Amino acid sequence: MSHEFLPAVKKHLRTAVGFYCSAPHCGKQTNVFNRDRLLEQYDGDAAHIYGANPGSARHADLPSGWERDGAENGIWLCATCHRQVDQNAGLFPGDLLERWKKWAEEAHELGYRRMNRNTHASADIREDLERAKQFVSGIWPAVEGFRNCYSSVASESRWDTYRSISPLATRIIRTLGGGGNWGWNNSHQHWTFVEDFQLWQTELVRLASILSSYPAFKISNRDSEVDWRHVRIPHETKPFSSTLVFHDETAAAIYLFIQQVYRFDDFLNEYRGTSHHSFSMLQKDRY
Repeated sequence: MSHEFLPAVKKHLRTAVGFYCSAPHCGKQTNVFNRDRLLEQYDGDAAHIYGANPGSARHADLPSGWERDGAENGIWLCATCHRQVDQNAGLFPGDLLERWKKWAEEAHELGYRRMNRNTHASADIREDLERAKQFVSGIWPAVEGFRNCYSSVASESRWDTYRSISPLATRIIRTLGGGGNWGWNNSHQHWTFVEDFQLWQTELVRLASILSSYPAFKISNRDSEVDWRHVRIPHETKPFSSTLVFHDETAAAIYLFIQQVYRFDDFLNEYRGTSHHSFSMLQKDRY
């Protein structure tokens, strides 16, 4: 039996959050008015917190008394975040999505999302923007190391697909995720008070903390090899772009982390302040 939300439930989910993606770090506005067609269009989805069908993400964790297709089991996400949370349940557990939903609904009630949120009183946006860029720069060597691993493996190949994670990449992820003396709080040199940046930074720290618990990132583990076997799937709406789907859980989690780093980097490069934020319609194929 296929499960899908009723139109009334979908409407409730998107209006309860003001049509913004419920992921706090993303917050993309998902409704756009098409002037030519005089229609409102949505770049968002009503996603199941606990998967719709057997085998789907978090399906077995549905709380007692919840309806599979009820509003309580739905969350409004942009298309990108929806795809990510469904492709890697280990990085996006149900209780996290529940917290996202609650935060987004409360934020909307207060009129508080990306387009009109106030920055910290002591924040200097230009200084915080530079600190956020330095934050990304510190992660970049790990991203390049991961890319070197999977880019050397031919798509759909089943032979010679194992590559070792470099000690530098391991150290960066473990430090970022709390395995070292990262100290992720307002005393850290890259901490930002502009919440547009801080939410993204906190999300990357969260993901790194999960990655650092994987066996491949254990310092004592001499065998840090990961199976990078993958297939390349063309984007339906982005010509000359594609995404990779990995066979191994660790490789898939690392790839998602890379995608999030690139999304934050794009966000910083396009940032125009809390009163105006433009999203590029064209994304270069970095994946």
